[in-house]
Amino acid sequence: MNQKSQNYYEIYGIPRTATSEQIQAAWQKLTLLKHPDINKEAGATAEMAQLNSIKKILLDPKTRREYDLSLPPEKTKEGKIDMEAYINSLMKNLNININDEGSSRGKNKGTNFTDVMKKMNQDLKKDFFLIPENDYGLLYALRSAYGAKKDGEWIVTRSENDKRDLPRGLYKVIRENGEVIIKRSIVDWRRKDIRNNDIEINLKNGKETVPFDTLFSEKILCSDKTHSLFTSNINRPLNYKEYLDSIKSIAQKIAFSKEGEGINVENERNVIKKYAESFFGNFRVEGTPVKEINPDNEFVPKVTDDNFYEKLRESGSCVTRVEKTHVSKEGASKGPFSGGGESRG
Repeated sequence: MNQKSQNYYEIYGIPRTATSEQIQAAWQKLTLLKHPDINKEAGATAEMAQLNSIKKILLDPKTRREYDLSLPPEKTKEGKIDMEAYINSLMKNLNININDEGSSRGKNKGTNFTDVMKKMNQDLKKDFFLIPENDYGLLYALRSAYGAKKDGEWIVTRSENDKRDLPRGLYKVIRENGEVIIKRSIVDWRRKDIRNNDIEINLKNGKETVPFDTLFSEKILCSDKTHSLFTSNINRPLNYKEYLDSIKSIAQKIAFSKEGEGINVENERNVIKKYAESFFGNFRVEGTPVKEINPDNEFVPKVTDDNFYEKLRESGSCVTRVEKTHVSKEGASKGPFSGGGESRG
């Protein structure tokens, strides 16, 4: 059973819309095949324990809701994202019930699939920069690093507008020998129930445990092997490498131009929009009613060309330049991950 490449519904062989009865039936069917009393293969006990754990999560409305909201959009057989099914799933988990006519009823009255899709499509079609609130600090730090005359490090903390219960330290930008790299915390990519736990990492020579607020290099976070590196699942956004490359590209263009000069960032803006679209279930775009969104979602302001630089300047309060970390003989500071060391907000 390959849990790394399959979600819980795929392991059970059921759709995400499965009822409790279907979940129970799938568990019973798998039990007949996988129970250690029947299956004598190595690892049968662990496999059965996993099936029991999945059943417990999916049959509990609260834990199932949290799990469903962590999943990326489903793709059709043609490889395209089925946004209608995805939005319906989101609305179901937000206690919004859709009837056949498209109207809604339940706790959040007055919301329906058509309204949500219409609003999201409007946001994606307009010339907004849909950059997450905290990443303006990253953009500011990157611009500083590219424009700096010497090497250094820039610490990026979460925006004061981010009220989530997360460590303050989010990014570190390092310029060394002219090269600029990013390190990031993955706390907000982990399930809420394990966010405060140390992170266990699979290495060639065994496993290593690092603090929960460790900052990981972009090379690790953008790798195809990222998910196999961590022993517990992380919810890395789709298109993350392309997104970081676009943020870096914008930062470089800003660093080497004067404010007010026309710079062409249309390609970067389109990549960022795709990133926001792919991670829609984890973002709260400006203007979306708070009551309809998971409070654990990250805020995304709608920023236009006219107020882009103003937003960037405001984010400077989240960035601190520090003396470059001393590199020991073991080269610790050059490693792929390092301690965050920031307290919670």
